[in-house]
Amino acid sequence: MKASQKFLPLLSLAILLVGCDGLKKGPVDISITFAPVFDGTEVVYEQSLHQSATTNDAFTFVRSDLILTDFSLLDESGEVANEIGGSAAYVHMAGDLSDRNWTLTDQIDPGHYGGIRFYIGPDTSANHGDPSLWPAGHPLNPTVNGLHWGWAGGYIFSALEGTYATSTGTNPFLYHIGFDSNRVRVDILQDIDFRRDRNVTVDFDLANIFDGTHLIEPAITGDFTHSTFDNGLASKVRDNLMGAFSIKDIY
Repeated sequence: MKASQKFLPLLSLAILLVGCDGLKKGPVDISITFAPVFDGTEVVYEQSLHQSATTNDAFTFVRSDLILTDFSLLDESGEVANEIGGSAAYVHMAGDLSDRNWTLTDQIDPGHYGGIRFYIGPDTSANHGDPSLWPAGHPLNPTVNGLHWGWAGGYIFSALEGTYATSTGTNPFLYHIGFDSNRVRVDILQDIDFRRDRNVTVDFDLANIFDGTHLIEPAITGDFTHSTFDNGLASKVRDNLMGAFSIKDIY
């Protein structure tokens, strides 16, 4: 058989899957890459210095790890239109692109959507379940994420660490946010065309951690929390995280 004859069935299959208009007929793949920024400026971990216009602190970041779960797509009214049950990602912002990527393969119905939704932290069942039951390589396996409090029987949903410099010197900050009450939903409302496979870049704005729903000045509000006995600091960080995400690009 000639090579051209062998190629024809493959070409026909590709046309059936994608369609004459270039749109995919079956489930689409969505790849989300998170980009750490500070007021729109790229964050280079352990290197770049970022001056806050509101707190007057200069921040350097060494860690901002997240456990994200229960991805879904929203319709134009903000209601869930396509829910991916059991979806989870461990996002290591200081890592390379693969460490900051969340790929959902053949799980999204093609179409137009009004936004995306995910949660920071696992649900109550997963948070208090046996973490050793997750298979090797799974985002909720503690050997993958290193974000499980054995002593508290639950996960650290977000681990945010770095330094802040004031007129009096430079000090470390450490915000480890966990416990069921600090699990939050993130909605990013934006018209999205997911009629074909897409790559999505989502900015994670670290400035919003300190200047969001609440103003957090580490030297005053607090520069350390393990989510207990912190005068409400963890809940303020939790609330600020909800508004730290935005879609930068879709291609």
